[in-house]
Amino acid sequence: MEGQQIHDWDDRYQHDSPPPWEDLEPHIEFCQFVLRHLDPSLPSLEVGSGLGHNAVYLAQQGLSLTASDIAPSAVQHIQSLAHDRGLTLPAKVIDVTKAPHLEHAFAGVVDKGCFHSFFSQQSRTAFVQCIHQLLADGGVWVSSIGSAEHPDDPNDPWVETYPRLTLTEIVSLVEPAFEILEVRTGHYGRTGERQFKTWECAFRKRNPLKGNTDDGEKPTDRTGNLTADV
Repeated sequence: MEGQQIHDWDDRYQHDSPPPWEDLEPHIEFCQFVLRHLDPSLPSLEVGSGLGHNAVYLAQQGLSLTASDIAPSAVQHIQSLAHDRGLTLPAKVIDVTKAPHLEHAFAGVVDKGCFHSFFSQQSRTAFVQCIHQLLADGGVWVSSIGSAEHPDDPNDPWVETYPRLTLTEIVSLVEPAFEILEVRTGHYGRTGERQFKTWECAFRKRNPLKGNTDDGEKPTDRTGNLTADV
């Protein structure tokens, strides 16, 4: 998925049926994991909010959150959903691969399915660096990442499409820039092709970085949700 552009992803949210990676309800277990690690009174950013069901739920629970996605149509949906629920939930079009200079750093960053949408080690390293730049000192990044522990089922039509990272791969990419607070197993969603195993992770920003990190290239993949091959 190298070289995807905003319009490629925006098109996915302009159809009557949602993209295949989207659940139409919040992932309560992951959201509770998020709430356990983030201070609700401090500003947090969700990257790749998609249709916004998790962002709306987190805001309803009192988290001071800004939702974001690279796709303008997704952001419009978030704004509409928040309005329907009577919530004040800022939602912005943000491509974190451009290392945006936002008005302030965040105490927390949330992503469900962004990290694993990058396929090369270089682009994953660059994505980690982008998240590091978005966070204030000591800030916490909470992420749901597709797990290589998901079993191979030859009868599963989606078996070749699941994102699969080992815990070793994740740690090798993240640990130079973040302290690892907690890792647990989970599932991406509840139904069909969304029901694959994940690593649910909480990381705290290191400053300065531990050792030297490869500058890498700025990632060119999407940082919203699962890539189109899900």
